[in-house]
Amino acid sequence: MCMCWGRGTIIKWSLKKEKAKTTEVNQHQLEIFQEENQKLSKIVDFYSQDMQKQLEALDQLGERKQRDHNISYAQAKGVIFGSSSYECQEAVHENLREGVQMAKVKALIVESGSVP
Repeated sequence: MCMCWGRGTIIKWSLKKEKAKTTEVNQHQLEIFQEENQKLSKIVDFYSQDMQKQLEALDQLGERKQRDHNISYAQAKGVIFGSSSYECQEAVHENLREGVQMAKVKALIVESGSVP
């Protein structure tokens, strides 16, 4: 009985050994890529959350500025038009009534022709 290996057997054995080695290398590279992918995913999640917080802060700042502008406008309007208190409104209305009455009197005087 001869224990000779044929050339085909040696090639098959060599190919199996090479395939096993390639599989092992590929498996190791896959593990490295998966670890890197997890690290990158964590980084992306962190920056996404940070960006979301920054956007919310900007929105709140914009809302606060708009609210401050509205308050300032209302206060200025109250000072200019006297709408900040009831007494001021009454004084404005009283002055308007007096002005209208004076205009009517002047119109009657002009119509009657008794203007000096």
